[in-house]
Amino acid sequence: SIRSFIFDHVWLKFFSVVLATLIWLAVWDGQHKRAGIETTRVFVARPIQLLAASPDHSRVLLSPDRATVTLRGPEELIQGLKDEDIDAFVRLPDRQPVSGRLLLHVHAPAGASVVNIAPVTTQVALAEK
Repeated sequence: SIRSFIFDHVWLKFFSVVLATLIWLAVWDGQHKRAGIETTRVFVARPIQLLAASPDHSRVLLSPDRATVTLRGPEELIQGLKDEDIDAFVRLPDRQPVSGRLLLHVHAPAGASVVNIAPVTTQVALAEK
């Protein structure tokens, strides 16, 4: 009968429910902890690109022309990145002379944060004709 199905061996049924709940919580917690692991990765010698409003920037020289970028983020994202996914660039001013030291910027995928850029600036100069 249904009554005996529900009320016989109540302690055994209660113990089974508690044990199943504990196992479920352990698995759930383990998955969320693994998903939350962050890591750091260094991308060495990324070429520095020019970002300019004017298309004529072929005569611009950068020194240095490469940067080392350190990113931090979820392990799956960071380990899956290729060098080409990281863009280091300088913004050339629109109406000011194109010379002097300019700040480097980095475009990184969503979810990743830039920890370090070396060097922080690059020397920009016009090449002689």
